[in-house]
Amino acid sequence: MNNDPRGIMIIQGNLIFINNALIEEVSCSNDFFSEILISYAVRENNSTSIQTIRLNLNQKTLVLDESGQSICLCCLRPGMWINAVISSQMTRSNPPQANAFLVAIQKMPQSSM
Repeated sequence: MNNDPRGIMIIQGNLIFINNALIEEVSCSNDFFSEILISYAVRENNSTSIQTIRLNLNQKTLVLDESGQSICLCCLRPGMWINAVISSQMTRSNPPQANAFLVAIQKMPQSSM
């Protein structure tokens, strides 16, 4: 798993930043509400595990395409790589859920640091 391009979750105050997340599932009923299941990496010691989180998107969520242009919520598809800014308040469900503020599509996963 060390070659997996998925990025890690970084918590800063009330925000969580996730780079290089992979969209696993999309549920879009209309342009006002959507849910996406994303996966990201958790690195501990010498191992990496893949975790998932369900993001709730609404009309206030900024969704950007690869060129930085705003697009609709229903344009997101499984297999896309994204960067996301989400709320640090999340449910204790499995998988956890959080509200997304920004979802930016990446052409390819960015190189990990």
